Amino acid sequence: MGAECCEITKLNSLDQLVKKVDTLFGEPASADNDMVNTQRIQRDIHLALDKEENLYGLGNSYYTDPTSNNNLSGYDKSYTIEKYDNDLNLLWRKRYNFESSTQGLTYGIVITDSVYIVSSNGGTYIERLSLDGEFISKHQLLSDPFVITDIKQYDNKLFILTNTGIEVYDLNALSDDGNQPITTIGALGNGPLGFVWANSLDILSDGRIVVADDSLVRVQIIKPVNELSNAKAIIIAGGGPYTGNSLWNATLMNGNFAYRTLMGQGYTKDRIKYFAGENFDLDANGELDDFAGPPLRKTFKQR
Repeated sequence: MGAECCEITKLNSLDQLVKKVDTLFGEPASADNDMVNTQRIQRDIHLALDKEENLYGLGNSYYTDPTSNNNLSGYDKSYTIEKYDNDLNLLWRKRYNFESSTQGLTYGIVITDSVYIVSSNGGTYIERLSLDGEFISKHQLLSDPFVITDIKQYDNKLFILTNTGIEVYDLNALSDDGNQPITTIGALGNGPLGFVWANSLDILSDGRIVVADDSLVRVQIIKPVNELSNAKAIIIAGGGPYTGNSLWNATLMNGNFAYRTLMGQGYTKDRIKYFAGENFDLDANGELDDFAGPPLRKTFKQR
């Protein structure tokens, strides 16, 4: 299924049109918004299906001016959610105002036994609604991610994709006093589990995570791993870049490959000590934090 403002299109597996319906996402603006001759529309549309294949549509509210080619003329400071059955018949439609006076945004919607929406408005929040669209609760995320590009749900865990990684929250353990992710995946960089502008997320039936990165022009598939406990690794690239060492480039290349392989297997940087006679930004995260120093006896004692 796909959505534009303001219609929803349903296709079959052969990309053939099944049904197209106009939504109620566009509506006349209320008289108390001080914007004459405007129309409220929804942009940034997000869709989700529940177990019965009912469709939920979520959109941020804006005002347009029909007299000027429907150009955006302001923010409505609200979002709208609609629910349709499998035949795209509208079941209900509701609009919620953001609490803060500043413009808020929604970033996605997932469905379990409740409706969960990730929004920002004076902070970043997970909002919970019933399957009938009634507000239940609101939970602040203390990490307050700056850029959110996608969200997905798997096994009652909420996966929030930022441009440089994934934050995971337990939907069964949300606190009213603020929430930290139960785990994070990835960081800024171009190595394994590195992201620059991750913009699309999906989770396969076996729990593997698929992330597309628009800047790196690549897709990474991340599989769940057992807890590594205190497993650690040491890499030593011996020799060094001295004159006449014709093996150094090959030695460093293999050391770098081992480092990236360990990162791809779930080892974090604090669990890897990579000793080499070089110091550069191996994972392109903007920091010199990949190497532990030259492979010397005094360096090993310090580490």
